[in-house]
Amino acid sequence: MSFKIDTDFVKPLPPKPLPKPAPKPEPNPPVQQQYDNVSAKKAEAEFVGAINKTRLEKQFAANQPSPSKALEEINNLPKPDLNDKAAVKAYKEQRQQIADNAVKNSQPPRIEDYRNSGLNGATASYEYREAKSYYDSQISELKKISADAQAYPDKILTPGEAVIEINNLPRPDRNDPKAIQEYNNKRAAIADSALMYAEPPTRDDFKGLNGATASYEYRQALSDYNNYVGQLREASNSRYSSAPPPMTDTEADKAAQDLINKNGGATNEDQAYAVGRDVAELAKTDPEAAALVMQKVQEKLNGTDKGDNVASGFVNNLSVEELREVSQANGGETVLKDLQNRLLSGSVHDNEYSEATKIDEAVTGLNPNSLQGDPEQDAKTIDEQLKNLPPEMREKYIEAVLKHPFGGEAIKYALVMSPEGQQLLGESLGKLYAKNPSETAALLKQITDAPNASLYPVSLQSGLAEVIGKSGNDDLIKAFAQNEINRAKGNPDEVRGYINAVTAYAGLSPEALQDVMKNNPDFFKAVEETGKILDAAGNNGGFLDPNIFEPGLGNLLKKASQIKGPNGEATPEAIKLFESVVKYSGDNISTKEGLGAFFIEHAQQLVDKYTNPEDPNALTSDVLQTFFADVVYHPLSQELKYGDKSLVESIMGNEKGEGGVIGDVVQTYLDAANKSPNDGEKDDLLGQRIGVLWGGISKGFLDSVQNHKDQWKEDKEFRDFTINALSFGLGKIADKFGIPGEFVDKPLELVQKMLDSKAEADQGKQIEAFKTYFKEFNTAMYAKLNEYDQKNDNVENMNTGFSKAFNLLLINDIIDEQIES
Repeated sequence: MSFKIDTDFVKPLPPKPLPKPAPKPEPNPPVQQQYDNVSAKKAEAEFVGAINKTRLEKQFAANQPSPSKALEEINNLPKPDLNDKAAVKAYKEQRQQIADNAVKNSQPPRIEDYRNSGLNGATASYEYREAKSYYDSQISELKKISADAQAYPDKILTPGEAVIEINNLPRPDRNDPKAIQEYNNKRAAIADSALMYAEPPTRDDFKGLNGATASYEYRQALSDYNNYVGQLREASNSRYSSAPPPMTDTEADKAAQDLINKNGGATNEDQAYAVGRDVAELAKTDPEAAALVMQKVQEKLNGTDKGDNVASGFVNNLSVEELREVSQANGGETVLKDLQNRLLSGSVHDNEYSEATKIDEAVTGLNPNSLQGDPEQDAKTIDEQLKNLPPEMREKYIEAVLKHPFGGEAIKYALVMSPEGQQLLGESLGKLYAKNPSETAALLKQITDAPNASLYPVSLQSGLAEVIGKSGNDDLIKAFAQNEINRAKGNPDEVRGYINAVTAYAGLSPEALQDVMKNNPDFFKAVEETGKILDAAGNNGGFLDPNIFEPGLGNLLKKASQIKGPNGEATPEAIKLFESVVKYSGDNISTKEGLGAFFIEHAQQLVDKYTNPEDPNALTSDVLQTFFADVVYHPLSQELKYGDKSLVESIMGNEKGEGGVIGDVVQTYLDAANKSPNDGEKDDLLGQRIGVLWGGISKGFLDSVQNHKDQWKEDKEFRDFTINALSFGLGKIADKFGIPGEFVDKPLELVQKMLDSKAEADQGKQIEAFKTYFKEFNTAMYAKLNEYDQKNDNVENMNTGFSKAFNLLLINDIIDEQIES
């Protein structure tokens, strides 16, 4: 085994870099000479200052020992054989000689050295304090090295040996601060001697053993080493402290007997109460010792009927916070639970119930009486208590809530809690599940599967699922969601279990969500059933439908958009989710924003998929037009956000031609078409893609007009917004062809013609009127695209491809579906 000194603290004062010359102004002969003189003097002073800055280091090198050099020299000494006492002794003598010489002859830095070096007052003081701090830490380490050589001249103390030696030190009088400080100094000296040589075991130390045995022995040795070093560091940090060391079992036994004797043997209620009171006084300064002494007191009073009186004296004389410190001491919670049992045994008085409740609050953070059976108010109480508890108490608190008669019902009302409270509740459940999954799952199942599980407001029923989604624990989320799906599959009255499952799934990590989408056959069933419920109008018979506020599908889509394949693309399962949800957005803003976010982040991939002229399914798919109709051109579209921006503008662009992923997609196709050599077949296909996209944007608009015709007629703001969105989107495409503005009015005229034609009483005249204008529109479009082809040498037949797709989509869909409907 080798030994080394930790010299991380050695930080010699770094020299300042030489100053840069001051910049010169434009030549001005009368002033220039003065400037040059001042500048030269300033530069000279700063240069001299920088040189003087290293004076201390040079002084150490030339005139006196440097502490950092001494430590370096000590660290470079050849290490002796641990079992050769003579070699160890010689090694330690060398270490001591170097250390003592440096301590004796080195000089600390002086503030004058920094003030005289050209630094200003504040900087000089700062640099001096830094240098002095480094110097002091080096001197301290050198003194430890010298002390070690004197204490153990021919032995290198291992961490284990040091711990044994510390434990064998005579214990001080716990009421004598001076004796305690001396004891702590001895502990620190022993610890320091061992820590300066301590090195963890390595796997090479166990080479002679077979694989499994070597691995076991190594892990055991490393665990022992870490345990010993932890104890030694605690002992080292106790130097100069007058805090008593941890009480031993023997000391606690004696202290307990002394307190009992002091109070008349605790033979009556008052005497027993006084014993508890005295242990409480000890708890205020040393909770660890008080827990041990109380355990001994109760052991000595077993067989008597005075245990509850001792407990009362102890609990009544401590605050909840002080009792909590006892509960967090080693064995303290067990001691408090024992006191609680004694208080609640036999004939229990009102004060004993109150004291037992106080112990509950100290141990778990929950005062059982604070939950009264009003679930909404209890949820708010949990919210406030959670936020006010120290973080280390929250898991126990929530465990106590789950076991409380009113707790389960309260957390079903989690949506009335503040966002911070919901987050803390979720995180606590996640940590609780990680520690004890089976018990936590059982407690949650009791809550979700109760006979009256659905007999509370619909608007609050997904609250617990939202909280579970915030847990950060994928295993808890999956277990909760599957239980909700199973409930829904087994009972038509529990169909909202699908919503709860989807809501919880949205909290999964992207990797876990991908796994569930790919491997859990129930996932898309839950999505489909949730979609059917959430595809609701906001106004349901004059009442606001709470389903429009459910965030599950929207959050799920946003999480799915984060899943990336090998090349950064959305996975097939994520695309399937988009397809499954797009037809179910209803009046739900969250769902629409989730669809929009997914589209924005994967626009190229989605448009590629649904405009592929070589895929017959793409040209018959209504995914794009449904997306544009229900997300981009919906009466709620003005409210939709993508981050802090308008979602619609992020897709279609704005009136200034800024933004809009639609334009980016088309630009990708044009870039592909413009690549040489000429390829008419490829360009034809690219033109068809753009035509299908143009048609999808237009068809979505017309679907929206049809779906919201009353609002279209009556709501000018909605009408203007949707027309602008259409104009911006088609304008972005037109702009890519080099025909901005001029052609954007054409599709708007087409829309107006369609609306005018519907005013015709005769359906035949409707169709004829529309076809006439459509022919004019198509001719104009073809002419413009032909111009584009002619202007770009590498483009051929893109106009033809565009017209093929455009004619097919608009003639079939718009004329047949819109006018003839």
